[in-house]
Amino acid sequence: ATAIEIGKKFLVGQMPAKIVVFAVNIQEVTEFTEEMTRKVKEAISRAVNLVLEEIDSNKE
Repeated sequence: ATAIEIGKKFLVGQMPAKIVVFAVNIQEVTEFTEEMTRKVKEAISRAVNLVLEEIDSNKE
């Protein structure tokens, strides 16, 4: 079962009606480091802005 399915089953009425997932694609999937690549660093600002826009669009 997925986390969302489990939440719907055990947290009846507490799960949000809408769940939005934001992600940043990576180029190298077999190499792990603690440093972000230049492209990922550049994507952060755009990702943050998208999250903030989503939050603002759902304010009551």
